[in-house]
Amino acid sequence: MSKIAIDIVLLPPDDIMDICIDINPKLNHLDRLPHISILMGVLDDTNIEDVEQTISKIDFKKLELEISKLVFFQRPDNTTNCYFKIKRDEEIEILHEKLIKAVSPILSYNASMDMFYKDKDEILNPLSTFWVNKYLDKFSLENFNPHITLKTDRAEYNNLPIKFTATRLALCQLGDLCTCRKILWETNLKSVKSIF
Repeated sequence: MSKIAIDIVLLPPDDIMDICIDINPKLNHLDRLPHISILMGVLDDTNIEDVEQTISKIDFKKLELEISKLVFFQRPDNTTNCYFKIKRDEEIEILHEKLIKAVSPILSYNASMDMFYKDKDEILNPLSTFWVNKYLDKFSLENFNPHITLKTDRAEYNNLPIKFTATRLALCQLGDLCTCRKILWETNLKSVKSIF
């Protein structure tokens, strides 16, 4: 039994991922996935199936989303990064709230560096634990800010806004600075009977 740092995410379609990868080629379609974080936390790896079953009971539908702007921000370590801001609408708020209600009781918020996915000899930034451990208190519910982090301090993109449909919801193990390194489980957004 071990604990892992996880993120439940929306994975954008390939054309949106490609835009993100063009901006930062360190991102990719396999193990550094551009994503929209919906709920972060620490999960006992024996509870992955519980999370899958819990998520499967929630009503889902495809989400019509919009990238509204490119935002630069200063991280707690005083470095600059940027993200594509996703317009916060009722549909993504409902998804976020349903997942918090259903899944957060299974999670904890005591991440340590050994819970993150890493390549051999990869050095992880200690800031990785900050985002996970503070997620529920600082970055959820009224503070929820849907976005796709681009993991770079240099970006330019002028063809905004962009509308797209999100159809993939995934449970991922997080890597350095909360990259989605490993998909543990994935589903298509669809309507199923809800118990929540």
